[in-house]
Amino acid sequence: MARVVETGLPWLSLGLLGSAEGLVFPGGAFALNADRRLAARLPDFTPEALPVTLEAEAGGWQAGMAPLPPEETAMDRLWRALYCGLRAEIRAGGHDGITVATEGEAAPLLAALAAACAPRHPGPRHPGPRRPLRLHGLDKTAMALELRAVGGSGAGAGEGFAPLRDLWRGEWAALARARGLPAPPADAALEAVLEALLRGEKGVDAIAAGGYDPAGVRSLWRRMLAAEAARRRAPPGLRLSGRAFGHDRRYPPALPGPDEPDEWA
Repeated sequence: MARVVETGLPWLSLGLLGSAEGLVFPGGAFALNADRRLAARLPDFTPEALPVTLEAEAGGWQAGMAPLPPEETAMDRLWRALYCGLRAEIRAGGHDGITVATEGEAAPLLAALAAACAPRHPGPRHPGPRRPLRLHGLDKTAMALELRAVGGSGAGAGEGFAPLRDLWRGEWAALARARGLPAPPADAALEAVLEALLRGEKGVDAIAAGGYDPAGVRSLWRRMLAAEAARRRAPPGLRLSGRAFGHDRRYPPALPGPDEPDEWA
C-alpha cells in the first residue's frame, strides 16, 4: 500500500499456485489502483489468468475496474487447499489412483477428497511402475499426542500420504460437516492448548493462565516432547498452516498442467 501511495501507480500482485513436497501455495492475484480501490481479484486456488487493462488517464495510469468474485467461505477455501495439495502429490508421484482405508473417523472425508482428486488423465510423470496413492487418516491432534493407528495404519509406519496431518481434528471435522459428511466430536480446549504449545510463543505457565489447569498443560507438553521420535516416522502430508510438525520448505512447487484447469472445481 505504501508503494501505491508513493508512486501514484496501480499495484498488480500475483501469488504462486501449486504444492512442493506438501507445502501448499494458494496462488491468487489482484489489481489495486492508486486511489486504493480494488480493481480486480482472482480467488486463491484458481488456475486461470486475471485479465487487467491499464489505461492512461489525466490523473495517471489506472487499472480497469472488473466485477469482483464473491468471497469464499473458510471451508470452501480449505477444501480447495486440500484438493490442490493432493492433486500435486498425485502428479509428482505418477500415481494411477487413490486408495482409502474404510476404517477410521476420517475415512468419509478422505473418500470424498479421493473421489474429487482421482486422476482423470492417467499417465506416469516418471518412468517406473505406477501405483495407487494410499491416503492415511493421520491428523495434527494425533501427531501431537496419540501416534496410534489412525485411518487403518500406524502413525509410525511412514506409509501412504496424510493430507490432514496439519489440521487439528476439530478443523477437518468442521470441513466434513460442511460437506454433509459424518464427523467426530473434537475437544476445542485441548486443541487450543496444543496449538499454543506448538507455536512456542508462551511458556507453560502463561498458557495455563488463560484458564487451563497448569498440571494438565504440563502433562500435554511432556506428551508432545515424548512423541517427537515417533513423529519422525509418520507418513508425509500437506502443510496448510504457519506452524506444523515436519520438515523445512523446499522448492520448486508442482504446478497445475495446461490440461487441468477444468479439474479444479
